[in-house]
Amino acid sequence: MFITISLETLGRPVAAKSNGWLLPKYRSIVGEKLSELIENGSITPLELEFIELRCHFRERIYSHKEIAHMKEFFGGKAVSITTARLHEVKLFRKLRKAIKAKDFLKPVII
Repeated sequence: MFITISLETLGRPVAAKSNGWLLPKYRSIVGEKLSELIENGSITPLELEFIELRCHFRERIYSHKEIAHMKEFFGGKAVSITTARLHEVKLFRKLRKAIKAKDFLKPVII
């Protein structure tokens, strides 16, 4: 008998995300999907960099406040933390469309 463990929506603090960073076992799956999204043009390299900063693909997790002051993401100007969060929400919507729960299903034999 197989029991599947599903992942709720990516982009909220649930099973895949904890305090802003993506857990290592999900990071490789998401990394592959991000590569596919870059190849087919669904996200830009700048959007990919934003996702990497927020999901701990880099050396550390960057806060919304830090990202809000990174002018390259917002047309050359610093923005509010709320604007940075809204930008993140839009990007994670794109990811949720591309990454399905079945990508995270893991059969467990009991």
